[in-house]
Amino acid sequence: MPDMPRYAWIILRTCVGLPFIASGIFNLINWDASNEFNAILLGRTGRASLPAREP
Repeated sequence: MPDMPRYAWIILRTCVGLPFIASGIFNLINWDASNEFNAILLGRTGRASLPAREP
């Protein structure tokens, strides 16, 4: 490891880790919305995701 002050490593690791922490919090908050959205896309809800075609 190069000779760097301890605070520089702390700042560097914080900057590298923040996007992952923010992404995890965002995914945790939007878990239900994401599941519902995926269910609509995959047609796993009570209503059809695409209208039925007329014969």
